[in-house]
Formats: sequence, C-alpha cells, structure tokens
Amino acid sequence: ALDVSPLYGRRTGIGRYCAGLLRALLAAREPDEHLVLYALTARHALAGADLPDVLRAAAAEPGVRLRRLTLPYRLLDLAWHHLGRPRTEALCGRVDVVHGTSYRLPPSRRAAGVVTVHDLAPLRFPEQVPAAFLRSFRRQVTDAVRRARLVVCDSDATRADVETLLGVERARTRTVLLGVEPAFAAGGDPAPTLRRLGIERPYVLFVGTTHPRKNLAGLLAAFAAARGRPDVGHDLVLVGDAGFADDEVRRRVADLGLADRVRLPGFVADDDLPALYRSAAALAFPSHHEGFGLPVVEAMAAGCPVVTSFGSSLEEVAGGAARLVDPRDPADIERGLVEVLTDDALRERLVRAGRERAARFTWERTAAAHLALYRELAEAGR
Repeated sequence: ALDVSPLYGRRTGIGRYCAGLLRALLAAREPDEHLVLYALTARHALAGADLPDVLRAAAAEPGVRLRRLTLPYRLLDLAWHHLGRPRTEALCGRVDVVHGTSYRLPPSRRAAGVVTVHDLAPLRFPEQVPAAFLRSFRRQVTDAVRRARLVVCDSDATRADVETLLGVERARTRTVLLGVEPAFAAGGDPAPTLRRLGIERPYVLFVGTTHPRKNLAGLLAAFAAARGRPDVGHDLVLVGDAGFADDEVRRRVADLGLADRVRLPGFVADDDLPALYRSAAALAFPSHHEGFGLPVVEAMAAGCPVVTSFGSSLEEVAGGAARLVDPRDPADIERGLVEVLTDDALRERLVRAGRERAARFTWERTAAAHLALYRELAEAGR
C-alpha cells in the first residue's frame, strides 16, 4: 500500500517524488505484486474531477486499487493524532507492506511499515516555522518513525538527521536517492512558456517554496549587489508556492529596489518547469537546508549551470557539478553567481558535468530500491 495523498492539490517537491516513484513502481513490479494506492486528505481536494492524471493512469493497470478517505480539512490532524488514526486495514484492506510517502504512517495489525522522511528542517530550524506547525510536525514524524520497520531518507544528510534528531538506530534507516523526469533533459521550444509568464530578459532562476530556510533573503541581497555590474543584466525569477516567508520576500524585493528586476510568477505547473530551466542563465539555489534538492538535479538535466550551497544534502547531490557557496554569506553567493554568469569556460564545464551527474538520478533506480525493501519486508513477514 502506498500513500498517494501528496498527489492531490498543487504538486510541489514531495508530490513530484510521489508521482515519479509511482510511475516507476508500476513499470518495475512483478505481475503478482499488487498496489493499493490510498489517500487521506481534505474533502475539497478529492472531487472525482480532480483525480490526478498519474492516479487515473495507475487505476487502469491490473492489480491496482485506489482507496481514499475524505475528511474536512480541520479534522485531518484530529484523525491522525487524536482519534486513533485510521488503521492500514481500514484504509487499504489486508496488505503486506504499507509505505507512508510523506512523514506519516497509519498503524497496522500485521503490515510492515515503511515511512519516508524527506527532511527534518522544522526540527533543525524551529524558529522559522509557526509553533502549531512545529508541534504537529514533531508529533507526526515521531509517531511515524516509532512504528515503522524501516525509515527511508532522500539523502545521507537526512539519514544522519533522522538518526541524530529522532534517535532512530541506523539499522532501521536507508538512503534512497530521488530521480529526475526525462522531460527535463528533453528538447523543445521554451518560447511559449516564457511569453505566457511574461519573461523577456535573460534571467537567473530560483525554484522552491518561499520558506525561510530556502534563503531567499541571502539570494536577494546577493542579486542586489551583483546587478550593478555592467556584465550582469539579468532578471531574477522566483518560481514556487507561497510559504512562511512569502510576505517577507516581497517586502525585501521592494526595500532593495528590485521590483523591476525580480519576477514572482508564483506556483507554475510541472509542464512549465523544463522550459524555465532550459532558458535560465543559471539556477541559484543557496538554501540553508534541504533533504535532497530536486531543483539542483532538474536544472543539471536541463543543461542549466547551478549555484548551490555547501552543506546539508545539496553538496552531496551536486557531486562536484555545481558552484558551491556559503549560504550564510551573501557576498559569497554573489561571487558564485557572478562567476557562473560571466565565465564562459566555467559555465560550459558546469553544464557538461551537470548533465553527467543528473543522468545518475533516475526514478527507475529509486523504484528498484523501494521494491527491494518491500520484498525484503514482505518475505520477513511470511
């Protein structure tokens, strides 16, 4: 059984992980391996007309069932944490393994539990999130890893956090790296996407929700310092859903006098992202902390040079194919950004190395690793 709740609503990083994993699992499983795809989410997001395409396609496959429990939004937290939580058997029927793809895992009488922890940023930076969110997150992830047989992490950096911050013994943790969709490496004309979004000048791209840990404050300070150079005439395009720092980001854009140089299109559909990466002069992703960092490998696959951070998972994922900067130092972010924008030899090296690096991250490999874990747990339970 696989939790597909992240596929509903706006699909950010975890939703894209869930979609990529599901498609690859369907292609790689054996004929006698059946999947129950379950969702527990808000009632308004689960109208029949809103069934995500990836689930509609999956439902047509043999050996696949969809199960969903809809609740009013305000009852979701109660259902998971105060009313005993719906058991796996109530959601899915009898299964051998249940995989919570996003921090939460329903209890089960007999199924072996697997939970994916993408990052523990709220526990690392508690001051950056609302107190109610922090309490809910801590309770949810602690509950999930306690009952899970295995905890899957997107990177070795996240695995270390799970062991250190949650006290999970190493024997119960695994690292499974994520993949990148083939669409990011494919060709195609980006002009229609750029016209629709009103992007006319050369630009530096950022992709991510406007959370404080994404370090948009540092990026904006670096961009403001770089824009005075005659060889840096780029705009900065910030693509992503509104997060806890959205109002602050917009204020900072105004305070730095960047209103005419910073574009804020907000959330964009998955289909638009390859064109945005392909046309960008660079991806600027100086985040303080990531569990994996999908934008880094997506940009590399699209041939876009990357400026990203030392530390957390980003250095691990970049693997020497990006210009690394200190996210705490806007001057260092500026230096890295200016070098990539003005040094043609560096750009060419990063593009070449980035494509080679991104080719190592496939959803087929991700799915194969998950299937091996499922089979190991199912066999142990027999």
